[in-house]
Amino acid sequence: DAAVVIMGNAGSSNGRLLVFGGRGTAVGGYLRGGRADAILDNEAALDDLWYLELGGLVEECVKEGVCETSLPWTQVEVPGARPAGRWGSSMVVDSSDTLFLIGGVTVDTTASTYRDLKD
Repeated sequence: DAAVVIMGNAGSSNGRLLVFGGRGTAVGGYLRGGRADAILDNEAALDDLWYLELGGLVEECVKEGVCETSLPWTQVEVPGARPAGRWGSSMVVDSSDTLFLIGGVTVDTTASTYRDLKD
């Protein structure tokens, strides 16, 4: 349910897998894993951005499951205002490495419901 896109992937080298948001679970008002800007009925719209460095990924790992290198996840600190937490959205990276996040569903705590995002 998170938005996913690959950035900087060329024919001769692997890039990064970017993941934004998703749906999380809050127990007792506290979120388990991720970061959220709103929680409703123990569901949270996550608003964190992570990337998986794919540079160490080798063909044998993908084809045969023989992976000798761990691939590190890194959380990205987004400067300025964060986009609303969401799930079911899409992401695109353009040729200048600008990331666009489009649509999805978020938690509307003022109306105690879910809301489609049209951005």
